[in-house]
This record gives sequence, C-alpha cells and structure tokens, in this order.
Amino acid sequence: MECNQSECQWFGFGQCCPESEEIYNEVIPNSKECPHYYDLKSVAETNRTEITNEIIDVFKELGKTLPDKHIEELMSMKGTDLWNTYSAAYDLYQSHLNNLALDEILNEVEEYGVEWVKEKYQIK
Repeated sequence: MECNQSECQWFGFGQCCPESEEIYNEVIPNSKECPHYYDLKSVAETNRTEITNEIIDVFKELGKTLPDKHIEELMSMKGTDLWNTYSAAYDLYQSHLNNLALDEILNEVEEYGVEWVKEKYQIK
C-alpha cells in the first residue's frame, strides 16, 4: 500500500511495509495518526541530543566546559562517530573515577598508614 510518511519505520520505497499482516491491516497510510506510525527521525534526534548531553556532562564532571564549537560538532557528527566519542568520553570518566578512588586510598595511607589500609580493603 502506498504511503508518503518517509520518516516512519515501516516506510520503504514509497510503500508501507510492516513486519506482520496484523499491523498491515491496521495501518492508516499517509497519516501520522496511524496507530503504528513511528517517527525514526525524531527518535534518532532525541537520542543524539541525549548522547551529546551525556558527553557534555562527562566534561563538566571533569571540571571542563566544552566550547560551543565542539558541541556543534558533536550535534553534526555521523551516528557512529558520535557513539565512538561517547564511548571514549565514558572511558575517560571511568578513568577519572578510578583516579579519584586511588587518590582517596593514598590519602588514607598518609593519614592512617599502610597496615590500616590493607586491613580496610582486605589486601594481603
């Protein structure tokens, strides 16, 4: 059945192409009122914004502010590049948290001594 809702997940080659006959019988072609209309573009843009905001939050947590230029670059990246950037930012954040934990342990060593820290963390 012909349909012009090119942003719908069921759209393909000018046709409504749902995965089941049940859905096919329920669709309303050419309408966003269709019960199975799913706007992939809007969902993708929402996900892109969420991922970008998470990257920005990582840098804020690290005490850094991303310049507007870099935020614009994030918003215009291809999906795989954005995901790879998110992954790298998350790894950086994990490393930051590990360093904070190690700093805390070193402070405890200085304050309470090595034996106390070994006992606390059950280190042999």
